[in-house]
Amino acid sequence: ERKARMNPRFVILRKSAATFSHGFLALITLAVIGCGPSVEQVGPSASGKVTLDGQPVTSGAVFFSPVTSGSSAAGQIMEDGTFEVDTSALQTGIAPGDYSVYLSAWKEVPESDSGESSDPEPLVPLAYMDSENTILSVTIGPDGNNDIKIELSSDVAAAE
Repeated sequence: ERKARMNPRFVILRKSAATFSHGFLALITLAVIGCGPSVEQVGPSASGKVTLDGQPVTSGAVFFSPVTSGSSAAGQIMEDGTFEVDTSALQTGIAPGDYSVYLSAWKEVPESDSGESSDPEPLVPLAYMDSENTILSVTIGPDGNNDIKIELSSDVAAAE
């Protein structure tokens, strides 16, 4: 019976390669975790709640467009109507100043049995979703205590 023998140099190389690959993987992991881009605070924090006729708007987004100049900001509307404003994925907060505000809030429309989807239906009157002619505005103060209440009414639909 013949036993296969492994060349000792191959065993050392194989162990070295395994050690190298584990070390390389650990180094890459540390680089991704430890050296990733940091989040910059660009202005005071701002958060709030969106309601329609006193009830929370359950999904969508709130957009803040500066009246004069600067960066736009947005916040995702959560199920309870609350949102937090961020300038971008790497910038939190919002610069102080005056902003036009508009929303994007649509009902999820399930596909029909035939696989066709219907046109989405707005969760709020379209007047609140017009980015060019918005009827909403807000002033962000520099103190960082910006609790924004966006109280919408279904009655605005008559003015569209």
